[in-house]
Amino acid sequence: MRGFKSGHTVVLIDGVRLNDPTSIEAAAAYEHLMVSDIERIEVVKGAMSGVWGADAAAGVINIVTKRATQGLVASVDLMGGSYGTAKGALSLSYKDKVWDFYVGVSRLVSDGFSAQAPIA
Repeated sequence: MRGFKSGHTVVLIDGVRLNDPTSIEAAAAYEHLMVSDIERIEVVKGAMSGVWGADAAAGVINIVTKRATQGLVASVDLMGGSYGTAKGALSLSYKDKVWDFYVGVSRLVSDGFSAQAPIA
């Protein structure tokens, strides 16, 4: 963010710090977070990010995940694409006055493509 190394950006998921301060880069590992589970992404750049500490010199990214809605809600998400790419996701949530839960599971598979030149 803004020309800084990734270690100078704090990444939060629902307000919990995701960065690993013990690694060399102190970068966040969020490659397994599925977009279908995200409600919104908040980005703070510049001087206001200093509230989060010295490791937030470049900025703060807060990823807010989906929450349960009133009653029982289920959703299914199916996608397909080229190179044998397929994705399936299922989520189930429930909320009442006493308790709530949100559970999601997804699977992504792809044959991909090869950057290697074919043997002639």
